[in-house]
Amino acid sequence: MSGAYSPFDEGANAVPRSHHHPQKPRFILGVGAQKAGTSWLHKELSRCKEINFGFCKEYKAFPHLQAARPTSAPGWFSRQGQFDTTTFEQLADIEKQQSMREDPRCYLHYFRSLITSDPTLQATGDLSPHYAELNSRQFRQVRRLLKAGGFEVKVILLLRDPVERIWSQLRMLRRQNRFPQLCGYRHEETALAVLHHHPRFATKTQYHQTLKALEQSFPSDCIHVEFYEQLFTTEAHIRLQHFLNLELPPAEFETRVNASPKQANLCPMLEQTVVLAYREVYEAMIHRFGNTVLDLWPHARWLQANTCR
Repeated sequence: MSGAYSPFDEGANAVPRSHHHPQKPRFILGVGAQKAGTSWLHKELSRCKEINFGFCKEYKAFPHLQAARPTSAPGWFSRQGQFDTTTFEQLADIEKQQSMREDPRCYLHYFRSLITSDPTLQATGDLSPHYAELNSRQFRQVRRLLKAGGFEVKVILLLRDPVERIWSQLRMLRRQNRFPQLCGYRHEETALAVLHHHPRFATKTQYHQTLKALEQSFPSDCIHVEFYEQLFTTEAHIRLQHFLNLELPPAEFETRVNASPKQANLCPMLEQTVVLAYREVYEAMIHRFGNTVLDLWPHARWLQANTCR
């Protein structure tokens, strides 16, 4: 197939639908949070014979939507010009990924090809924690794109105690030496005390904003929220299986992927400082999930301690 088409075109140029599946194939859209178990989840779901995520876990296509553009300028979803599928399919994986970030037709074609090439597959997807930063308008565009491709979109959002999530991300960045400002501090606690509110951490911890944007963009029965603190349990595995409507293999709960081990515990005062910096997130999640948050996120007690003063 070659030539120009819109991913939203339902006419002659519409994206081909698969004839192998009596029901729509599922597109599993993982939107974070970073350091909340998404790598383990990807590994677990990849063990299911009915799921094929392709050559990587995180395609990171949609953050490009956030680039500032004049309202009249063509955006990612309205790419025009020639789209040669033969040329795209001959690209190396790293070149394919770049093309998928630049053109929605490449993104959609790649995942449709995975499904149509194997009649036993029921699902594919993209688990990119960076998508947690998208707004409702962008999520609605993502939904329209995937729906036009014949997919039933199933969104998964994993939540983790903000203090633990930020601290885990900090340890990962120090280990990878990817954030020079962070690595300039001798001790992890010092780095956390100084940089816990840095945008690199804060933008990935706005759970209330992510959840609101998702609920404004997807039907409620297409959104699955799970807590990292109970992700590695049989009950959570059963919930996930029911949500995806797939028969998943028994989970390997003892396996950890991309873990960032702690060297020591945080001092209580620093815990409280970080909690209060993210008070809005904690309070929104407590309002939404009630005692579940208080039970699973022990750092939330600092809110109550501060209120009682």
